[in-house]
Amino acid sequence: MLGIDDLQEASESYLSSGEDTFNSEAINTKDNDDNDEEKFFASREGSVLTAIREFQVEGLFCDVTLTTSCGRVVPAHKNILAAVSCYFQGLFRSDMKEVHENEVDFGIIDESVVNELLNFIYSGQIFINSDNIQSLLQASDYLLIESLKTTIVKFLKGSFSVSKFWQLFAVVKSFSGLEDINKDISQFACSNYWEIAQSDEFLEISAEDMEFFLSNDDIVCSEAQMLESIIRWYKYSKQQRKESFTNLLHLIHMSSIPDLYLKFLAETEGVNELFSHTGHQLRAKVPLDDIKRTAHFYNLALFGITMEPSLLCSAHVCYWLPFAGPWSFIDSVRDPRGDARSYPLIFSNDALYLHQYTYERVQLFFFINPLNCRHFDHASALEAKTFTEHTPIATADSVTVALSSYIYFVGGKTRDEIHNTVQRYNTKTQSWDCSSSMLELRYHHFAVNYMDRCIYVFGGVDRVAHANRVFKSSVERYDPEQNSWSYVASMHQPRSEGLACVFTHKIFVFGEEQAECGARPNCEIYDPLTDEWQMCCFPMSEIYSLKTCEPLKDAGTFCGEMLCSDDVAKVSDVSLTSNLEPLDLKVCLPHDAKCYEHNYIYQQSATYCSGVMVAFSFCSVTKRKLRLPFYLVDLETGNFRIVYSLPSWPSDISRGVIMPLRRRDMIKALKDYPGNKS
Repeated sequence: MLGIDDLQEASESYLSSGEDTFNSEAINTKDNDDNDEEKFFASREGSVLTAIREFQVEGLFCDVTLTTSCGRVVPAHKNILAAVSCYFQGLFRSDMKEVHENEVDFGIIDESVVNELLNFIYSGQIFINSDNIQSLLQASDYLLIESLKTTIVKFLKGSFSVSKFWQLFAVVKSFSGLEDINKDISQFACSNYWEIAQSDEFLEISAEDMEFFLSNDDIVCSEAQMLESIIRWYKYSKQQRKESFTNLLHLIHMSSIPDLYLKFLAETEGVNELFSHTGHQLRAKVPLDDIKRTAHFYNLALFGITMEPSLLCSAHVCYWLPFAGPWSFIDSVRDPRGDARSYPLIFSNDALYLHQYTYERVQLFFFINPLNCRHFDHASALEAKTFTEHTPIATADSVTVALSSYIYFVGGKTRDEIHNTVQRYNTKTQSWDCSSSMLELRYHHFAVNYMDRCIYVFGGVDRVAHANRVFKSSVERYDPEQNSWSYVASMHQPRSEGLACVFTHKIFVFGEEQAECGARPNCEIYDPLTDEWQMCCFPMSEIYSLKTCEPLKDAGTFCGEMLCSDDVAKVSDVSLTSNLEPLDLKVCLPHDAKCYEHNYIYQQSATYCSGVMVAFSFCSVTKRKLRLPFYLVDLETGNFRIVYSLPSWPSDISRGVIMPLRRRDMIKALKDYPGNKS
């Protein structure tokens, strides 16, 4: 009689079969007489919202009007507005004239977002972009719509990129109550300061904002870059910023910048204020050209594991910093049975974490303030704190990823079985627990922490037997908030034991082995925002270095050469997948190939630092005891730059990690290296 079609459908379904049909669901309940009774409920939430939105657009059954800033009159429904907005709920309960006249002045809301705002109120859906986000935030604050604010915050968390940073930074600064976003944007700035400081918007920031950045010692950047950024900001408006520059200059840790480079900047940039400052005194005489080439990578650190020939059950843990002197001994990690392998994990929160595993157990070690140790002086060694509680499953070849306060052990294998299990260690509570398992079984896979928001896992192998193993191209994403895994777009090429590196908001993956005949796959780039992959035309597992570059004798000396040529024909034998357009990057190789030798990156580590990808091959250490090549790859041009550094070498380093340090860590590491102290 009332023309309620979905009610009629549910009734007819109940009478005909008693089974679920389209748009309805059945549940079993018991009444008070304990007789089984089957009830049918029709789901019509979507249709109701659609109908009400259509009523509002057509002005049907509306009982209030909203007048916008340009005089446009928009009809609406009081009960819908009050159900979503605490502002309207309070207004319609009051005795104000708007209630009696059924007219509300909506002029305070930006005219450009009125339609989107009403669409959200009526349907819960909204289109957010960088142009309307500030107006929508103002509307959510004024109208007290918490659900809209939550939606905007979620959008903001997924929108951080270098190109959008300053716009989002201004939005977040304009509103209170965005503590989570403040934390995220500060973390993004710490990881990408050098890139955002190169933008034109950086030149326009206030002295207060400049002080905000220079006061942050969590920024991952060399002190030379921090100084260069403030000089660039100062020169943009010298007369107006002279006093501010002098005051802000004291926030630069001059003792961390090579004194020769400090004087070079003072002369070339015409900044007389720098002449009164003294910087870090290098331990050895280093040419200025070498310092200029490497000043931006001054905060890189290597953490390595060395095998002691006389003690087969022992491994030395050590670290090395550019220009700081020889390798520094942290401590030895011993395994009385001699069947364990030790690997560095990560340096985080003033501690270096390592893991040691066999097929029976996994143990973690950590050293507090490892950068306090100096040279190979055993008197300065730190005592390792051992986590004696083992993981529930002792898997070999698992991937370890640090995310927030956890260290995740993902996948791996036991003697005869591949696993998809995920175990994690809480560094705060020092306890183990299990997370949700991956969707696939994997070992020899690789992973990356994406902006401390999630984990991406790439490729791997799913067979124990070497002859039957299958290489994977699938990729999974772990959301720590939901504790769940989901598939994202697969790589174009299957690969195992590769590397992943985050560059601004994209992920570069490269190396190691590919399924067919051990071929070396090319670099690929993944964009999490669009869930798309692009191919690059250079293989990051193959490096060409100068044969004629002989090892230098002075510890701490650098020499580098930019490889340049238009010939890219011999870069790789890997054929690109058909119908795939490679990203327009060129690998620059020398004209005279006879002067160069070919190396594979093996037992590698890579990181992103100062606008380039830095790769380090530990096989170079074992083959050339005094020669450490850093492969610097410009991710915009594809050019390789190879920098050789020659610290004194204690013994073979079989594996390790390379990573940039925060400002505070670099300052701490260099404070005990005054002058040419031996």
